[in-house]
Amino acid sequence: MKEAVIFDMDGLLLDSEPFWRKAQIAVFRSVGIELSVADLEFTMGM
Repeated sequence: MKEAVIFDMDGLLLDSEPFWRKAQIAVFRSVGIELSVADLEFTMGM
């Protein structure tokens, strides 16, 4: 039985931003939209 669960939503334990960025680019590309890193940085943290 688990006694605790840690949710790392702010990058304290793991910087997930690079993984999220790759996923966003792939998903948008699959529907014909090309995103740049600048596009992604503009919306980061929203």
